[in-house]
Amino acid sequence: MKKATSILFLFLYMFSTTEISQLKKLPEAFRHFKEHKAENPSITVLRFFVIHYLHGSPKDSDYDKDMKLPFKESGDCVSAISVAYLQQPLSFYIEKEIIFVKKSNCISEIQFFLTSHHSNIWKPPKVC
Repeated sequence: MKKATSILFLFLYMFSTTEISQLKKLPEAFRHFKEHKAENPSITVLRFFVIHYLHGSPKDSDYDKDMKLPFKESGDCVSAISVAYLQQPLSFYIEKEIIFVKKSNCISEIQFFLTSHHSNIWKPPKVC
């Protein structure tokens, strides 16, 4: 049930916010192709797409039918932005105070320059 509900909401979202709703016009494209095929039996699907999609939208005798084809004009897509207004500003507090303590380094700087200490590199540092 959860899967079916999530698919339903996905389709509702896709159809209301993207141009996928243009696919509803596919039957009109098939009808219009059949009309062109009746007028000119040698026309192919590729030639039909070239005529209707690559040459813009010239005003010819079937201009109204051309504009009913999928992806010829948009307008079914809805994009909405909403702003949430909070009545009271958010506030927070810290229950316990955080104290940072700076610890001093127990390793003297001179140990880094003496060559005798290079052999002790794999030993852990001594705590003061």
